[in-house]
Order: sequence, then C-alpha cells, then structure tokens
Amino acid sequence: MPVPDPKTERLTEFERAVCYDTLPHITHPLTFRVVFTYTLVLILAFVAMAYGVRTDIAAWKTWGSIAFAVVVVAGIIGFVYRALFNAVRQRAALVQAQEMPNVESGFDLLPDPFAGHALLRYYRVADTDAKTVTGNRGETVYAAQRTGAHNWEIRDPAGELILTVSASRPPRSFSFDWGMPSQYRATRNGDTVAELERPVSFGPGRVEIRNLKTGETTQFRDGGLYDNEALVGRIYDIRNYLYLDIRQSRLDDATLAFYIAMLN
Repeated sequence: MPVPDPKTERLTEFERAVCYDTLPHITHPLTFRVVFTYTLVLILAFVAMAYGVRTDIAAWKTWGSIAFAVVVVAGIIGFVYRALFNAVRQRAALVQAQEMPNVESGFDLLPDPFAGHALLRYYRVADTDAKTVTGNRGETVYAAQRTGAHNWEIRDPAGELILTVSASRPPRSFSFDWGMPSQYRATRNGDTVAELERPVSFGPGRVEIRNLKTGETTQFRDGGLYDNEALVGRIYDIRNYLYLDIRQSRLDDATLAFYIAMLN
C-alpha cells in the first residue's frame, strides 16, 4: 500500500471532532461481557444437546439441538450485524465530515475545543521496524526504531535519543492481547521514568500508563485515555494513520512510550 504524502494528507477539524466526540457515542464495540454471555449460553445449549445424545432422551436431544442451532445462527447474525452497523455509521459520519470545508483554526468567535491538545500520528505499516511520528501537517516530531522484538528507541528530529522502551514482562497466557508483553518500562538517560502494564484480563483489556516522575496514572480503555473517569485523550485510526489526540499536559514520556510500543 503506497504511503500518502504527509504534507497533503491531514485530519480536518470536522473529522477530528467526529473522531473525538461523535464516533464513541454512535458505535458500539464488542465487549468482553457480550462475548462471555454468548459463550456461556452456547456452552449450556451444547451441554443440553450432549446430555440428550448421551442419555438417548428424545426431548433433550430435540430441544438441545434446536437451542444449539439457534444460538449459533443468532450469534453469527448478531456479530456480523454489529460489525456492519458500526462500520456503516463510522463511514457515514466521516464522509459527512470530509464534505465540510476545512476551517483549520476554527471560528474566531467560538472557543477552540482542541485548545491545549497535542495531535500526533504515524502511518501504520505491518511488521515495520521504524515509525516516523509527525504532527497533522506532516512535520516530524519523533522517530522510533525497533531494536528488538518489543523494544524501541525514540529520538527527536535531530536524532538525539530521548527514550528507550523495552518489554519487562512476557505475555500472559489468558488474554485477548496474547502475544504482546504484559509490561513495558521506559527509560530516559538510564533512569526508569514510566511503566506500562496490561492488568490480568480475559477480554479486551486496559493499559495502566504510569508516569513514575509525577506519580500520574493514565488508563487506556475502549479507545480513550482517562485520568480516573476524566477523558484526557483518544486514539483513532483514520486512512491508516494512527492518531494520538491528547491534552498537552498529559503528553509525557509514559504516554509517548505507550503510543509507540503498545499500539501496532
């Protein structure tokens, strides 16, 4: 896939507003609770059918088989419908935003909803060993280079090393994020400045992003970055660019390490 010119490809103010405020309310991602409930019902239907077959009781065999078939079909229809519903609503909202003229800085008489926010992005390329993080206008802000399976070096535009991110704990066996380390550490000038941790989870989990210098903890869940329950930023994928839209005050070594190392 050809990489678009970062000087001409940019997120408009309307697209940004849709991604930050609208899409999380009009789309409904698949949650662990839904998957768990469906799996439990599927298992119960299968057990009823198996019991009927094992005991040769006609009623259990008949109704167990019917229940199992209904649950399987309903699950397929439900999950496909949910995915299509989300995709259609997201595409419609973004198309509508793209049709609006780009005002860049907003209106003079209205407050800028993104004042005090930083907007970073990098183009997603599978199995890449390098990431160039730019601003929305294509200016280079950081350059990241993979130095191991899950280790990264982050440099400034002048090439000076500012942060090293490395895996400090292997993947957990039971997690939807299987294959990714459960903990990272970020170091600056030899000092550990941040820790990133995926708590134990049997479903799509969260990430605890801890700044060891300030003691602040940011939590990533459902595409949002939170300070307790206060939203401080979001991650979104538009035209294969992965964006970090976050309050400038929360753009620190911890969130930068998370953005580079834990999102692929």
